[in-house]
Order: sequence, then structure tokens, then C-alpha cells
Amino acid sequence: MVDKTPDEIENYLIILSIVKEMGDKVGGGQVSCHLNEAFYRSKDFKKSVEYSFKGLSVVKEIGDRSWEGRIYGRLGHAFYQMDNFEQAVKNHTKDLCIAKEMKDRAAEGRAYGNLGNAHNRLNNFNEAIEYHKLALSIAQEVEDKSEEGNAYGNLGAVYDGLGNFKQAIEYHMKHLSFAKELGDRVGERRAYGNLGNGYRGLGNFEKASEYYIKRIKISNEIGEDSRVGDGAWGGKSYEDLALGVAFYKEGDLKQAIEHLKKHLCVVKQLGDRAQEGDACGILGNAYHKLGDFKQAIVYHDKALSIAKAMGDKTKESTAYNGLGNAYDSIGSFQQAIEYHSKDLRISKDAGDRGGEGSAYGNFGQRFLRSGRF
Repeated sequence: MVDKTPDEIENYLIILSIVKEMGDKVGGGQVSCHLNEAFYRSKDFKKSVEYSFKGLSVVKEIGDRSWEGRIYGRLGHAFYQMDNFEQAVKNHTKDLCIAKEMKDRAAEGRAYGNLGNAHNRLNNFNEAIEYHKLALSIAQEVEDKSEEGNAYGNLGAVYDGLGNFKQAIEYHMKHLSFAKELGDRVGERRAYGNLGNGYRGLGNFEKASEYYIKRIKISNEIGEDSRVGDGAWGGKSYEDLALGVAFYKEGDLKQAIEHLKKHLCVVKQLGDRAQEGDACGILGNAYHKLGDFKQAIVYHDKALSIAKAMGDKTKESTAYNGLGNAYDSIGSFQQAIEYHSKDLRISKDAGDRGGEGSAYGNFGQRFLRSGRF
């Protein structure tokens, strides 16, 4: 599809020049508002802000409160995309006040959702949940299924940030259900990406991969979204993660390692330690299945180091298990026993009976192989 936005901007700039020569202030304000939207679509957010303020001065002068609210909303979106979340909150709050004044419940609900997104990025999770629940309530009240689905997706994103991935998955599943019902392929794609993120957070990489691949398939069908803010999808990096896990499941370990290393490279550049640790853990498993136990130890050790630094006992336990298996495979039974005993200790402390049983099994097998009955 040809992007018509540059031509649209050029045309509006010509029109703006003409109305200025004519001394048509109101017309100039209207054209400025169209330009702020066109620049936003072209992702030139600074220009979008510039023309939003130009349009705002005229709209305030003529007293069009509804239009004023829409401009504040657009300013909020532009500042959000520039990572200026404080300004995003400020402008969405002004939009909310006007929506309340105008008794426009649908606009009020959208403003609550936008405020929830901005507060989420500021790590104000309680405020974010409160605003998204208000947005959800209004969407249900006005029977707007699209906004109701979006509210569920946004709530899921907040719980992702809190690390409550089970709750996040519940909300993302509700979003997915609405998107499917409405035939909203972009919303469906966003939900699949977020479900992948949720299952990745739980350490269920096979399930995460299934959802990432579903997202990729929709993108292949409809093209990548040219709009801004398509959920929390990590783009090509997560595609490499999805393909890496898929190849791992199929037993094509060399292809799996190739894609997982690409994913690891990106998340390291982003400074995302949690994802870096996850990628190292999967690579450790892939090298183990390939029979390269020394490389498996290298990656499990990196995963362990990151888990310890982040205070994530579950992933620390997983890394100890991986290290125990790798040392057992090279005949270092004493080292294997030490790592499995650490895995067992964490499982017992956490009251994880399933993990405890698995650790006891590994522990016993290593004693048998070492000749210590």
C-alpha cells in the first residue's frame, strides 16, 4: 500500500499558506489540526505537537470545547510516543475534564484508557489499573465492544508490568475473544503478541512461541501495522524467539540456536535483563540437546547469574537444574549433585511440590550414577 501521508502533508501546507494570506484565522486553525493528525500518522511527533498547539490557540479562541478536547487527546498521544509520559498525563487529563464537562461518556472512557496507558509507563500501576477499570466500565455502559476489548488488553499490559502474568493472560484472552468476535485482525494480532509475552513471563516458551507464531501469521496476511503503539510486541526479536522455540520443538537445533542468538543480541542491546536470562536458559537447553554440554553450561551459568541479580528464585531454580543436567552429562557427578541440591532447596522453600519431586528425582539419579547409594 502506498503511503499517501507525505502528499497529504504537502497539500495541507499549501492550503495553510493560502488561508493565512486570506487572513482566515479559523480556517488556519482547522488546517493546523489536520496537519497535527497527518504528522502524527507519519510519526513526526514533534511536528504533530507543534501544529496541535497552533490549532489549539484558534479552537480556544472560538470556544469549541469538543474540538479542544480532541486536540488535548492528540497532544497526549504525541507526548506518549516521545516517551514524555508526564506531559501525556497532563494533556489526557485536560481531555478528560472536557469530556466530563460535555457529558461525552465515550470520550471520557477513551481518556481514562489513555491515562491508564501513560500511568503504566510511569510505573504507577495502581493508578493505571484504576483508570483502565473506569474505561472498561464505561465501554460496557455504552456497549462499545471494541473499547471493552481494548480495556481488557490494557489491563493485561499493566499486570504484565507487575509480573502477575497469570492475571495478565486472563485479560489478554478476553481481549482476544472480543477482537475475534469483531473481526479486528489488528487487535487479534496485538492480543496474540501480548499472550506470547505473558507465557514467556511464566517461562512457558513453547506456549509463548505458539502465540508469537500466530501473531506473525496475521502480520504476513495484513502487513505490519503502520499505526503507532501496536501493543507490547517486540517485533523481529520476538519473531526470532518464536522461530527459535519452534525449531527447538521440531529438533532442528542448529536453526533454533541461530534464531535464539539473534533474539539474545537484541535484548542485550535493549538492556532487558529478564529476557536476556530467558534466552540464555533456552540456549542452554538447545546446546544440551545438541550434545554440546560445555556451551550448555556457559549459557545456563549466564541465566543463573541474571536470575540471582534479579532475585528471581524460580528462574534460579531452573538454571540450577540445567547446570546439574549438563555436569551430569560430562561425568562431573559431584558438581551435578551440588546444583540439583540447590534446585531442591529453592523448591522446598517455595513450597513447590512438583519442583521438589523433580529435584528429588534428579538428585537420586545423580547419586546412583556417582556410585553413592
